[in-house]
Amino acid sequence: MSNTWKNYMLTLISFLVGTSQFVIVGILDKVAASVGVSVSAAGQLISVSALANAIGTPVVMVATAKMDRRKRLLLALAIILLGIASTVAFPGFGFLMASYVVLGVGTGVFVVTAYATAANLAPPGRQGRAMSNVSLGFSASQALALALLSIVARTTVVAIPWLMLWAIAAWTFGPTQNFNLLSLAPEACGIVLSLNSSFVQLGFATGAAIGGIAVGGSSITVICWIGAAAVAIALFIATVSFGLTRTFSKRVATK
Repeated sequence: MSNTWKNYMLTLISFLVGTSQFVIVGILDKVAASVGVSVSAAGQLISVSALANAIGTPVVMVATAKMDRRKRLLLALAIILLGIASTVAFPGFGFLMASYVVLGVGTGVFVVTAYATAANLAPPGRQGRAMSNVSLGFSASQALALALLSIVARTTVVAIPWLMLWAIAAWTFGPTQNFNLLSLAPEACGIVLSLNSSFVQLGFATGAAIGGIAVGGSSITVICWIGAAAVAIALFIATVSFGLTRTFSKRVATK
C-alpha cells in the first residue's frame, strides 16, 4: 500500500475514532436519561474524557517513546475499544465515567500518533497537507455529532450552517499549529504534539464544565459570549507572540 493510501486510511480511522468521542454531544439527553442523571451531570462525561486525554496522553507517549508508531496506533485503538466495550458491559453512571476516562486516553494517544505518522509518511513539503487530512477526519466526526444535536433539538436548518462554519474555523487551526510545532522540534514530535493536544483537551474540559453550569443554572446564551471572549484572548496572545517572534528574528539577523 502506498503512503498516500495509508494517509487516507488514517483519515478514515480518525473519523471513526472521533465519532466515538464526539457522538455523545448529540445524544447527551438520552445518555442522561439512561443512567438517571441530569443533562448537566451527563455533560461532565465530556470534561472527564478531555481531562483524561490531557493528562494521560503525555504520560503514555513518554512511556511508549521507543515503540514503533504502528504498534502505538494499534495500542491506542485497543484502549479505545476497551473504553467502548466497558460502556456497554458495565451499568451505572460511575462505570460510564470510568469508561470515558479510558476512551479519552486512547483517543489522545491515537490523535497525536496519527498526526506524527501522517507527517512521516508524506513527502517533503507536503506534511501539512497530510496532517490536515487527519484533522479532516476528526472535524467531520465532530460535524456529525453537531448535526445529531441539531436534529435532536429540531433546529437543523438554522443551526447546521453556523455549526459547520464554527467547526471549519476551529479545526483549521489544528493542523497548522501541529505542523508548526513539528517544524520547530522534529526530534521530539511525539512529546510536543501530545503537550499541544493536552492544552486543547483542557480547553474542551473547561468548555464542557462551563456548558454544564450554564445548562444547570444561567442562560445557555452566556456560553456564546464566553466563547467569543476566549477567542478574543487567544487572538491577542497570538498577535503578541508573533510580534515577539518577528522582533527576536530581526535581532538575530542583525548580529
